[in-house]
Amino acid sequence: MKSGIFEKIDLALKSVNPRLSRVFLPWIVKNPRYIRGSTRLLEAFKESESVRDSLLQEGLVVPPIMIMSITNRCNLKCKGCFASTLGNSGKATYSKRTMDSADWYRVIDQGRELGVFTFLVAGGEPFMLPDLVDICGRNDDRIFV
Repeated sequence: MKSGIFEKIDLALKSVNPRLSRVFLPWIVKNPRYIRGSTRLLEAFKESESVRDSLLQEGLVVPPIMIMSITNRCNLKCKGCFASTLGNSGKATYSKRTMDSADWYRVIDQGRELGVFTFLVAGGEPFMLPDLVDICGRNDDRIFV
């Protein structure tokens, strides 16, 4: 029975994008509790690919991944990291150099409209933005890494 489910998932993934199966299927096998939500992600992925394909026909190349450098601010001092050497600590630095949550909602919405499917959250320490989990959670049909 289980192998039948995975074969169906594999077929569905290949119908969306043949390369997607190689990445997504092993993840689903390791995390079967996400099978139910995976159909929503697959539909969103298809839609995103379709949007990017349409824009490509107009001469606009949109990558499927957006890197969001949430902040340079960091409360850690990891060896070799740029954030602490730039002196990015303290509330004044945060308010001067960091976009607020409303700005990030707009950036993500614009990315979605362009067909971005995956958002790579980078920083300093991204969790210095108080609403980061809520921002990602509001977009539960996209992947945040």
